[in-house]
Amino acid sequence: MAGGIERGVGMLTEPQDAWQQAQLQREFTKVLAQAGSRESTVLRLPDVRSLLDTQLAGDRPGRTFAPAC
Repeated sequence: MAGGIERGVGMLTEPQDAWQQAQLQREFTKVLAQAGSRESTVLRLPDVRSLLDTQLAGDRPGRTFAPAC
């Protein structure tokens, strides 16, 4: 699962947005740890979407604005 998605994200991610790849890897690590003996289960696209929606809920990256002094 993770290999193909990671490759796809790598091809779509700009170098300055490399943090997105690192975040994706962290999320996959969490998912695999929770999966336990089910880690070899084949997931379809709707499964991956649902899984990531759950994993990323409330954990959205944001930008902060620091005004110049």
